[in-house]
Order: sequence, then structure tokens, then C-alpha cells
Amino acid sequence: MKTEITTDTELVETVFRVENEEGIGPYRNNNLCNGLLNHHNDSENNPAPWRDPFIKRNMKENEFCGFESLDALFEWFSDEEIDALELQGYSIVKTQGIVTVKGEKQLLFKKIPNSLDSSH
Repeated sequence: MKTEITTDTELVETVFRVENEEGIGPYRNNNLCNGLLNHHNDSENNPAPWRDPFIKRNMKENEFCGFESLDALFEWFSDEEIDALELQGYSIVKTQGIVTVKGEKQLLFKKIPNSLDSSH
């Protein structure tokens, strides 16, 4: 994983995430949360940030959830869920972000404009 320092306190890292063309993740869609992803609903395998033993807080307004590897993303979402999300206009993206906190299963990060890697 590529990591570079941008300031004394900011690390830019590669982040993987599921989102639509507007950059919105599936958990911001009530229909998906109440349907396809309902079983995630803060489960042990899919803890909300405030229940993650390393994050222990809500997301801030300018933060997004993501994963440090494709393996971590596929531990969170099944192949069937990814296929269903793709039918709803979501895709797996690889981007650069300023990681604010790493959790047990996911991480929180700030997006860097124009850093999306469409080659993934």
C-alpha cells in the first residue's frame, strides 16, 4: 500500500470503497440499508464506526468509510452483494485519501479531490 506524507499530521493512503458516480456509498441509501444490506445493520462482521473497538466514534461530516485493501472490502461485502450493488449503480473504487482512523474492519478517511483511480 502506497503511503505518503502531505503534512506533519496527514498521511495519504490508497483506499478502496464502494460508491456510486456521485461518490455516495450504499449505506446512504435507505432502500439498500433496509433491504440488501439490512443484515449488516451493525453486525459483528460489519460494525458501525462507533462500535468498532478502534474507531469508537461517529463519522465526522467530511469523512467516508473505506478499506485499506480489496481483501478487507470483500470481507465486508460478499460477491453477491457486490453484484447486486453494481446493478444499483455502485462500483468498487480505488482512491487516495487522508486516513483519519483505522478500525478493526474498516477505516475512516477524507477524500482528496480528483484522486479516483478509474483503472480498478
